Amino acid sequence: MTGDLWINGQKLTTAKLKSYSGTDWSHTYNWVSLKGGKNDIKLSCDSGNCNANVARIRVIPGEVSGPS
Repeated sequence: MTGDLWINGQKLTTAKLKSYSGTDWSHTYNWVSLKGGKNDIKLSCDSGNCNANVARIRVIPGEVSGPS
């Protein structure tokens, strides 16, 4: 299953949700940059298999850098 990940009105990527052990549970992660203050985060499904319930979106501070 996939869903489009939007930050502040801009589509960043298509998030792929992977199912584990034949259950309905899945998870994914994406590295994004957020501005200071309020941000709008949206996970949408405009086509394809859209049978999903979102239990949690977690935001963790930090930075990602490329290889040195």
